Amino acid sequence: MTTAVRTSPSAPVLAGEKTPMQMMLVKVFAVVPLLVLAAAVPVAWGWGLDWVDVGLVAFFYTLTCLGVTVGFHRYFTHGAFTATRGLRIALVVTGSLAMQGPIIGWVADHRRDHAFADREGDPHSPWLFGTSAAALARGFWHAHMGRMFQRERTNAARFAPDLLADRDLVGELDLPHDRRPPVHREGQVGELLAAGHRRHG
Repeated sequence: MTTAVRTSPSAPVLAGEKTPMQMMLVKVFAVVPLLVLAAAVPVAWGWGLDWVDVGLVAFFYTLTCLGVTVGFHRYFTHGAFTATRGLRIALVVTGSLAMQGPIIGWVADHRRDHAFADREGDPHSPWLFGTSAAALARGFWHAHMGRMFQRERTNAARFAPDLLADRDLVGELDLPHDRRPPVHREGQVGELLAAGHRRHG
């Protein structure tokens, strides 16, 4: 069963720029985990990391991929199926573990991608720079990672008004942390998982 996806074509495509703090956080979350992983695995293998950890990584990688592909993409972007409230929240939480940004921004970018597929205005087209080898390499980088470092923000009021109206996704951000809607607390999931995995005392 398919659900209707609403957009508002009369609203502007862009909604300003990301703040300097948002840009700094994107850079930190994109670079630091890779550096830490590259340093930690060789140093900690055998006394801090073992095959159980490899299994946990594989499990959470798979769970996160499903959150992005089934949740962010198929359900929230395209409305490809219907879901209960609990499943919707679980899909947002597991997709958010990928650290690809807030669900509403992700969906707005992806709907904008479909509206302007492979032409000016597409936020992550690999074809915007030409067809030479260098242009294709630049396009590949832009489509998969580079776009996260751009300052422009897609207008969610135009491309994701249905999500902006969803009380589970948008809440009063000035509420105390423990009273926010569930998806504003998904950042705690990783902390809880890390704290719970203390086998290597």
